[in-house]
Amino acid sequence: MFGWVAWLAVALHVILRRQWRSREMFYAVLTLFVLGVIYSWPGIGESFHLMMPIAAHARARLLFTLLCAIQTAAAIDLVRRTPMLLAILASAVMLFVLLRIPMGSAYRFDTAVLGMLPGIVVLLVATVVAFTPNESAVGSRRSAVEPSNNSQNAQVEPLLLPTADRRLPTAPWLPTTPAMALLVVVIADLFLVGRDRSMPLPDRMLYPKTPMIAKLQELATKTPSNEPFRMAGIGAQFFPNLSAIYGIEDIRAHDPMSNARYLAFLKLTADYEPWNYFAFLNDPNKSVFDFLNVRYLVLSPGTAVTDPERYAIVYDGRDGRILENRDVLPRFYAVRNVLLEFRDEVRYPQLRAQHEWANTAILDNLKTDNAQLRDDFFKPRLANSPLATANIVTASPTAFRIHANAPRWSLIVSSIPWWPGWKVTVNGERVNPIRVNAAFLGFAVPPGQSDVRVWYAPTSFWAGVWVAGLTMIGLVIWRWQSRSSDFR
Repeated sequence: MFGWVAWLAVALHVILRRQWRSREMFYAVLTLFVLGVIYSWPGIGESFHLMMPIAAHARARLLFTLLCAIQTAAAIDLVRRTPMLLAILASAVMLFVLLRIPMGSAYRFDTAVLGMLPGIVVLLVATVVAFTPNESAVGSRRSAVEPSNNSQNAQVEPLLLPTADRRLPTAPWLPTTPAMALLVVVIADLFLVGRDRSMPLPDRMLYPKTPMIAKLQELATKTPSNEPFRMAGIGAQFFPNLSAIYGIEDIRAHDPMSNARYLAFLKLTADYEPWNYFAFLNDPNKSVFDFLNVRYLVLSPGTAVTDPERYAIVYDGRDGRILENRDVLPRFYAVRNVLLEFRDEVRYPQLRAQHEWANTAILDNLKTDNAQLRDDFFKPRLANSPLATANIVTASPTAFRIHANAPRWSLIVSSIPWWPGWKVTVNGERVNPIRVNAAFLGFAVPPGQSDVRVWYAPTSFWAGVWVAGLTMIGLVIWRWQSRSSDFR
């Protein structure tokens, strides 16, 4: 609230004094621009995205807070009586509007009003500071800008004084006692807001291991290393990315840098809410969980199991409930049916309606000159025809070794999100990965036994390593040549 009042006061100060090229004008305009970035105002949001295409606009709120703080100091330091009175009047109008806003319950209304009181106290003390001049400080600064009898000082001193000092008194104009009182109430206001947000805790309390988390880790320990699995939290249970702290793979993501293609797939097939700060999965019965290698679901305590044939309760406690998915598919497996659909408007509805994840995969493209591969992929087959197998021999987060046995050319599907850095070799020969189900990694294996290696090695990383290494070598050579020339 004080930040808005300060912005209005600074803006009025600029307008009344017509200081269009001042720093105050810059901050006032920049504040509006940053606010437009946060709320994606037409034209502003797009222009900012052109300059910083990977930026999350909501993160600009940190810059907005800094600008409000700067203008708060400027309002106290610069404004005259009329702009401050207008700012107080504007804040009173804002308060009146706030009191008229329906908040759903008396408790919420009372909490909002009580939360504003410290800010109102800060505003009142700042107003007192602004209205209490220090005549001695003003007189001393006025004498500083008057021409001196010394001709040298008369030429130099005005050049040393900032423009703002010749306009009106700045920080030394504030009386000491009211200024210290303002500092005290600002610190008290910040303390009341922040005391419960970053409480001092011992290290062991930062990431406590609840019984439910201990059970998840126990289940992961008992699972063979060549059978990786994932989990998913339903509703508000288990915050996304928390799984990384405890070494558990979660299908959700909480980061603006997440794979957009993968998030779009979750939105389409699991009704995920990636636009929310805390994105929810709300339906534990989605069939796509089988494809995504979700072996365990984490739900709130006491949540009913709607499909007991599919899910078994493996933990039930005060901190949550863990269900085991009996229909979970492995990280890599072969499919019987392959569909090729180039049209997005047709492929996306197919993915949303997909339930036969174990048997069918949908491709958006297939670049190959192998006629037998295409025939084996798309030719209809009997339901009891033999199916390829894909058994994981070794597994790590970024590398897999797979033994495949196929009666014909077969498509191996994985639930690893598609990304250019993934590499595949079949029997020692590099093959091109195939994007399956719009957002995931797949590849073809020939008839017979195949030794498959899948690993993540982005070219950009190794390019950076080579550039850094060559730069170090170049610096060493340059330094050695420089020292040799010094000796000569």
